Amino acid sequence: MPGHRQIRVFISSTFRDMKRERDLLVKKVFPALRQKCAERYVAFTEVDLRWGITDEQVAEGKVLPLCLAEIEHSRPYFIGLLGERYGWIPDSIPPEVIAREPWLREHLEQRTSVTELEFLHGVLNDPAMAGHAFFYFRNPAYGNGAVLGEAERQELAERNIPADIDKYGEAEATRRTDERKAKLDALKERIRDSKLPLVEPYADPETLGQIIQQQFDDLIDRLYPEIKVPDALDREAMEHDAFAQSRAGVYIGRQEYFDRLDAHAAGRDEQGLVILGESGSGKSALLANWAMRHRAAHPDELKKHTG
Repeated sequence: MPGHRQIRVFISSTFRDMKRERDLLVKKVFPALRQKCAERYVAFTEVDLRWGITDEQVAEGKVLPLCLAEIEHSRPYFIGLLGERYGWIPDSIPPEVIAREPWLREHLEQRTSVTELEFLHGVLNDPAMAGHAFFYFRNPAYGNGAVLGEAERQELAERNIPADIDKYGEAEATRRTDERKAKLDALKERIRDSKLPLVEPYADPETLGQIIQQQFDDLIDRLYPEIKVPDALDREAMEHDAFAQSRAGVYIGRQEYFDRLDAHAAGRDEQGLVILGESGSGKSALLANWAMRHRAAHPDELKKHTG
């Protein structure tokens, strides 16, 4: 069985002010990197949860647990983007999450944003991430560009939140805005002090895309050189692995489905097994995630069947 050839990178940033950057990465940069990886039998996957988080999940406090879990699945690859916003500060953190991650308790009291918590959990609290984690600070002057409309320009910087004004009044809302600005400055300074790979400042989304493309091109060349071509059997196994990884993504499965597949694979199911569902309902994602779980639990199984 070949080694696990995968680059799964978590993208963390504030949301409203980084839409152009995220859009460019998803539409141009990551497809090019994915193609390069595919040519070397490597699965490239980006994890950008901010596009998939629902209002219901926000209300139920599921955002942070999902983010922390996906950061762990993506180690050691991480991209952190910062402009002039500090990011959303949750009002609470589920007790079961604090029980699993006790370090979160002090940050709840300090009113730390989800973006900073992602940076801490993903990189800053784990020195082993050095070399595979990259940070990028946008030039504040970008907000003065003629390409932006007034509404978008207002989203680029910290300002009083209308809900804070309604709840606390103008003075307290202003104090909270100043607090977020100070926290953002402190976070940027901590990243600078960490000596981790940092580009500061990048001029605009297009420049960011070029920089990330070059950095990850170099990373791919270093980790998976073109001259190290796997043999035919390994290539076939890697093709299956790459397909499974492309379908795995962010998947919240139901244990009963995994148990049913386990029983079938173990021969405890005397009847055939057919998986049905509408297009896009997650059939491939279910099978891909089960296959990866099963392979991790039975690492020698492929060798038995391939001789």
